[in-house]
Amino acid sequence: MKTTRESQRSTGLCLAALIILLAALIVTGCKSSSGGSAASFASVVIPDRSEALIRQTAVSVFRVDGYESFEAPGGGMAFEKRGSLANDIAYGGWIEDRTTRVRVKAEIILLPGGSHRLQCQVYMVQHAGDTFFQEEHKLSRLSAGPYRKLLEEVATRLK
Repeated sequence: MKTTRESQRSTGLCLAALIILLAALIVTGCKSSSGGSAASFASVVIPDRSEALIRQTAVSVFRVDGYESFEAPGGGMAFEKRGSLANDIAYGGWIEDRTTRVRVKAEIILLPGGSHRLQCQVYMVQHAGDTFFQEEHKLSRLSAGPYRKLLEEVATRLK
């Protein structure tokens, strides 16, 4: 039979294990088996248009929204603009006049049947432009609304 002291120790160990497990879940986050692709963040399917026309239209839509565009490694597209004051506060861009940037990485995927999927993933970039200290923070799907609207605008212009 367990004594009160042994019972308390056992309960304490169980509680400590539970706290460690919860902390590990919080730190690593919940991930789906899909690998968190850009398609699950924001995407649109565009039928009967060339990749070049989709690319040109996407660049135009993002530029109107204040983004600079550049080609990303692997032939993808990237768009970037200055983050808001709220972004600076949340990501530390207000320290030492460093700015937080919003970086959108987009790609066009050929689908069966000739359609294309335009998809993107968005990051908040701390210390943008500093090659040593620059750090990207991937946004969750909860923040995808404005970027879905941009992709939908691309699709609308191509109809």
